[in-house]
This record gives sequence, structure tokens and C-alpha cells, in this order.
Amino acid sequence: MKDSLNKNIPFIHWLNQKILNMIEDHPEGGEHFFDDLDKMIRNDKNILDVFLNHFYWYHRSLDKSVPTGVILSGHFGQALLENFDEWLHNEFDYVVCVSGGLRQAEKYPEMYSLNYDKNTKWIFMDDSYYSGGTRNKISKMLQNYEYKPISETFVIYDGSKKIDSNVYSMFRYYNQKYKYADAFPIGNF
Repeated sequence: MKDSLNKNIPFIHWLNQKILNMIEDHPEGGEHFFDDLDKMIRNDKNILDVFLNHFYWYHRSLDKSVPTGVILSGHFGQALLENFDEWLHNEFDYVVCVSGGLRQAEKYPEMYSLNYDKNTKWIFMDDSYYSGGTRNKISKMLQNYEYKPISETFVIYDGSKKIDSNVYSMFRYYNQKYKYADAFPIGNF
């Protein structure tokens, strides 16, 4: 079976191949590709689990004397909360999920509570990254309320042409160096 998770193949290679197959199925790219990618990711708990496991190794090195918040977006954020709510709340001082599609929205997202520590280090997690529109809109909103902007972004798929050193991905479309790497990272996670 094309999509089965074979125990003899490292998971990251399986995910890499699954994304490459999706790219072949959507040569036009654009919204249809990202919508299907989002559905694939949020409906596969294995992908979400591996994503959070790899993020965990980064997160455990953070300075715990500074409060840390995570901002999740859209259906991806809802899928993380549905499957890993307890873990997220144990790892972060603040967990916030905002509406999806912000890159196209005219107004800034409303955060359910604006009673956060002003020194909070904000991390953004989403399924994919292209131009940074969603992340940038959230960062601008944080700054409007005198909070620090998002410091790092963690995604599964990075489709941006320009490399952003603050975006960490499991799969990077442009400038791939690790198409079938023997070890993580496939992107730059």
C-alpha cells in the first residue's frame, strides 16, 4: 500500500514520500494543494505525534525562567488540542488557538485573553508556511498589545522560496538537501 506506515521505513521517509506524492498530485500548487496538505496532516495522529516529539527536543532546551506560550492556528491547532491538549498545557505557560485563514483576513486575530506575562516567549505552530502571512499577522497583533512578537515558527511543510532562520520545518520544498536523509531533519528542524 502506497500510504501505509511500514515499520522497516523510518517514519520521516514515509512522511517525506507522502508529501512528495501530494506535490505530484497537485502540480498547480496553490490553495488546493495547501487545503489537501492541511487535511492530510490534521487527520493523521502519527504525523502530529512525530511533529510534537521533534519539537519537544527543541523545547526542552528553552530557558524555563521565561514564560513560554504557543499559538496554534486553525484546523491544525484544533487537531493538536484534540489529541495533545494535556501535553501542550504541561509544556507551555500559555496555549492559544486562533482562527485559520488569517493571512487573508482584513482584521487582526482576537486572542481569548490578553492577560499574559509581557515577557512571554511566543512560539507559533502551524501545518504549513508559505509567505508568513498568518504568523506575521499574529505577531503584529501581539505587538499592538505590547507583547513580544513570535520568536520561532514550527511547521510540518515549508513552501517558502526564501529561507527564514526562525522557521523550523520537517519538510522544505525549496532548496531540499535531505530528500531521503537517514536522519531527521528533513527540513531544518
